[in-house]
Amino acid sequence: MSTVALPKMLLADEADCHLFKFWFYDRVCDGIRYQDQLFLQLRSFSLDCSDQADAFAAKLIDRGHSVILCGSQERYVLGINPCADWVESATSDKQQASSEGHSRALALFAASVLEAA
Repeated sequence: MSTVALPKMLLADEADCHLFKFWFYDRVCDGIRYQDQLFLQLRSFSLDCSDQADAFAAKLIDRGHSVILCGSQERYVLGINPCADWVESATSDKQQASSEGHSRALALFAASVLEAA
């Protein structure tokens, strides 16, 4: 019997998140660390655009992605957990890839999500 991870949305106070930058395939990316999970930051929204932030998060969840929405007194930050989606995809395909293959798959995944956003 196989298990399927359902997409989810985490809501967090930005003060509980660690925002950072990282270099990935000739590009500087923004990341979010919340508890034991890592997220790729996709967008920031001003407080008056909370409906847009919710709608964008819902769209990503409908596409099967797990997301985080971090709130502060100034903004909302939306991130996606590429590892959860990427691991689920690799598990469902029953493929075993090298470390280099994993990095390439993650880069392609991130690029496709950002392009759709």
